[in-house]
Amino acid sequence: MVEAHFRFTSLCTFVLVVTLTCSDTARRGDGSMTDRIGSFNFKPLVKSTLWMCFLFAVFLTVSGAIPLQGQVPAEGDWSQRPHAEEVDNALRGFLQLHPEVMAERDEWGRTYLFGAPFAWGTTDEELIDRFLRDHSAALGLFPSDLELLFASDLPTRDATVLAYRQIIDGIPVENSAIRFLTRPDSVTGERSLVYAAAHISLEPVSGYAEVLLTPEEVLRMARDQWTGSSELKWQEPRLLIEPSASRKDEGRKVYRIVATGLRPEQAEDWAISVDPETGLILEVKTQILHADVEGTVTAQITPGLEPDTASNPPQSTPLQGLNVGISGGASAVSQTDGSFVIPHGGVDPVQVLANLTGTWCSVINVSGANLSAALNVTPPGPANLVMNPVYDPLTVAECNAYHYTHVTHDFIRSRTSGNPGIDVSLTANVNLTDTCNAFFSPGEQSINFFQEGGGCVNTSFASVVAHEYGHFIVNRLGLAQGGFGEGFSDVVSMLILDDPIIGRGFLGPGTQVRDPIAANIQYPCPSTSVHTCGQILGSCFWLFPYF
Repeated sequence: MVEAHFRFTSLCTFVLVVTLTCSDTARRGDGSMTDRIGSFNFKPLVKSTLWMCFLFAVFLTVSGAIPLQGQVPAEGDWSQRPHAEEVDNALRGFLQLHPEVMAERDEWGRTYLFGAPFAWGTTDEELIDRFLRDHSAALGLFPSDLELLFASDLPTRDATVLAYRQIIDGIPVENSAIRFLTRPDSVTGERSLVYAAAHISLEPVSGYAEVLLTPEEVLRMARDQWTGSSELKWQEPRLLIEPSASRKDEGRKVYRIVATGLRPEQAEDWAISVDPETGLILEVKTQILHADVEGTVTAQITPGLEPDTASNPPQSTPLQGLNVGISGGASAVSQTDGSFVIPHGGVDPVQVLANLTGTWCSVINVSGANLSAALNVTPPGPANLVMNPVYDPLTVAECNAYHYTHVTHDFIRSRTSGNPGIDVSLTANVNLTDTCNAFFSPGEQSINFFQEGGGCVNTSFASVVAHEYGHFIVNRLGLAQGGFGEGFSDVVSMLILDDPIIGRGFLGPGTQVRDPIAANIQYPCPSTSVHTCGQILGSCFWLFPYF
């Protein structure tokens, strides 16, 4: 299976290069859906593994994966504590020894290894010890950094999860998490290590602060600097390390003091971080959870592959990533199930507001006011918002653009950590006063959808949104659009929707925009049309599982 995966990755890379070559001769690269009323087609979701191969090939072609070079340093070869460059070198060395293993690592020190077994032993303890002895550097750890918390068997999977936390020079790393998953090897029968994840702290380049003060001195200095309530109960300071993965900044060593109210009605619970070298207060956080406002946000969304028609009416669907706020107060972002919790104190009625502005998309209705919703509730609610409770094709188009943009982004991001450039909010302009097209604008960084008319439906529906978002991905990768952009964007729709047709029902029931399979376009492309040549890439990815 591993060999097949890498053969396919090589095939994907070849196809991308071929398609790029083809696109050099193409005339158009504006990312438009059709040449006005062209033949536009979308293709289905193949499999998660195929998608990962697809993206891996793209990112390998563009920016390169982690090079398979470098040496695994011995513990004595480190600087005083692991730094990012040393961890990167160790990870390269590990991948050179295990090329079938996939790795992801971000700038905050979070590392993931998966995809194939990479350590073996007769017991879990033996294989974990062996892996840590040889490759703990790839995770940014010393073997001595780990403290076992628990081991939990998963009987249905014949697997075991081993959980550790990080300890540095006897100081616990707050919220650190190291997890290993073991299971029997299908070939050898030995226990094998198939997954490793490390949320740890890497030492800042300047090093951790030196501990010059005793807990007693820190407590006295913190109380002297305190400007809040004088009626607090102060706990003994604890020395800990706040990791880079939690702070989204360099890790730091601190004394942590908890101060609480003397009486329950004070509702005070403070977490105070103090510099162990200077005694200065670095940060104060409340740990009190107030009467927050809870609720959900949904919208009427066109389901499945077809556009918004009488035979395919919209359905109530949760909206995720949406900014929901209290008028004049705090806000929150809705989760996958549409739920949100807005931090709030008090029991007086409040107004909860939302419009189609979210983490990955902001919708603009070109033909009228932007859609919004408001609801008066008494905390904690529930504040259950419906963005478009009354059917209107124009508001359905707004909600479709928002929903399917988020679906497409999250599908891609869940399968690769590459291309962080897509992690921005994209503008979606809907209900343009024209018909039978949709397009991506690189200058405006927007995707654009047309109203119903001219024999065509409103173009803001699933496959069209996914296709245009594909053009956005190509743009953020720094690649030319052309035939490659069209083919890539078709593949995005195919994989997400698991359908080989692009734009089902675009021109009415039984019609489509493009069908790369039926087109049977082969390299070298016989046409100068980017929509025609792009079908080489689309059909390749759709047909590969059947080769």
